[in-house]
Amino acid sequence: MEKFSKIILFEKLSSLEQKNLMKIAEKRIFKKDERIFSKGEIGDGFFIIKSGKVRISINIPGIGEELLTMFSENDHFGEMSTIDGKPRSANAIAATDVECLFFEKEKFLEYLSGDKNLITRILWGFLNAISTRLRGADQKLIDILFLMKSF
Repeated sequence: MEKFSKIILFEKLSSLEQKNLMKIAEKRIFKKDERIFSKGEIGDGFFIIKSGKVRISINIPGIGEELLTMFSENDHFGEMSTIDGKPRSANAIAATDVECLFFEKEKFLEYLSGDKNLITRILWGFLNAISTRLRGADQKLIDILFLMKSF
């Protein structure tokens, strides 16, 4: 449970709320190079990594797999489809053997439905994480543009 409190999405939750949330989590194990989900699939939930590394990538025609980011312990992924209901925007592949907690979308939303204060605290966790990732993407774009202008 101590590790669970280090996850940015759930760090503002009480011990009891974290314990109750754990009740809806499913343990999922993936072997190295196993596909967790593919771009275009309908998202049915999100994952939190307990151990291992997951690469998030896209396939570019004529080039191959392009790494977008790498996630490791306590990181979450797959939440965009849970939030917006759109298909997966990238592939998730186990870069090592991986153990995850999976939060099925309907169970997660049902868990949140009864407590507006809980919803607010979890949404702030999502917003904080998304903001951090967006800042990182901005910096990568700046780096790419700088490289392009130097040629």
